[in-house]
Amino acid sequence: NDLAAYTHSFQELTMMCTKMVPKEVDRVEKFIGGLPDNIQWNVIVAKPIRLQDVVRISNNLMDQKLKGYDTKNIENKRRAYTSGNNEKKGYPEPLPYCNKCKLHHEGPCTVKCEKCNKVGHMDRDCKNAVDVPTTQRAPVVNQRVLTCFSVGGRDTTGMSV
Repeated sequence: NDLAAYTHSFQELTMMCTKMVPKEVDRVEKFIGGLPDNIQWNVIVAKPIRLQDVVRISNNLMDQKLKGYDTKNIENKRRAYTSGNNEKKGYPEPLPYCNKCKLHHEGPCTVKCEKCNKVGHMDRDCKNAVDVPTTQRAPVVNQRVLTCFSVGGRDTTGMSV
C-alpha cells in the first residue's frame, strides 16, 4: 500500500528533523499535503487536529476507495456479460452485382482507372492504351572507336613510320 509507505516515511522524517515541523498543526498540514488527491479533500473537510487522527482518517478513506473500485469493477464485469442480445444473426441477403467493378455492393460505384486516371472504369477495362513514359533508359553498350593505321605513311611529325 502506498499510503502505509508514505505514513511510515513521514513519521521517520519528522522524528529525524524535529526542527522542520515543530508544531503538531504543521505536521498535520504537511502530511495532508502529501496525500493522494482523491482523498486529500475528504481529510481536510474532517478537520483533524492530531497526526494520529489524520493517519486513521486517510487509511479509512483509502480502504473505502479501494473497496469501491473493486465493487464497481465486479458490477461492470457482470454488466458486460449480460448486456446485448444473444440472438444469432443469419447470413445477410446477397448484395446486387456491379458491372463496373465486378463486385457485389450497394450504392453508386466510383471506380478509377489507374492507367488513364479517369472515373467510370477500371484499368483492366481501359480502352485508352496510354503508354506511361518509363524513367529507365535502354542500357548503353560500350562503343569501340575505330582507328585506322597506315603502313608506310608519315605521322604528324614528318617522320616515316
